[in-house]
Amino acid sequence: MRKKTKGNNKGFSLVEIIIAIAIMAILAGALAPQLIRYIAQSRKSSDVEMAQSIATAVNTALAQETAYDDADDTFLSECVAGGNAFQTAIKAVLGGGSTNPTPKTRGYNDFYIDLANDKNSYSIYAVAETSGTPAISADNMLYPVIGSNFVNN
Repeated sequence: MRKKTKGNNKGFSLVEIIIAIAIMAILAGALAPQLIRYIAQSRKSSDVEMAQSIATAVNTALAQETAYDDADDTFLSECVAGGNAFQTAIKAVLGGGSTNPTPKTRGYNDFYIDLANDKNSYSIYAVAETSGTPAISADNMLYPVIGSNFVNN
């Protein structure tokens, strides 16, 4: 004998679907700011790591006599393009690729290596300009001290 089934099993009602969409919208609204904050922190830490790599490259370049003689303030994009012995040595240590590692944090498009007059110390900054003298500040410093723009809050 066949069982008779009720014919009212038609799927979800419009109200149930609207409630499900509303719950998903609330969850997305609550999680989106956290995701955006996480991405921003990831970009900042990536820039700090890149500055550490650049610092290693600068130390290696300054150990070479010809590179030490040519050492001067420079943009990382100039090092990737080649040029004097200092810039070429930095490029070699960073991998010698033709691409320019640029900061991932928004508002910056290059790294700037600021050497002291005695060439015994230097600082690395994230900068927005790539020509002329960059507008550098302690907030944008990535090495040896991390500036406030790159501290993960």
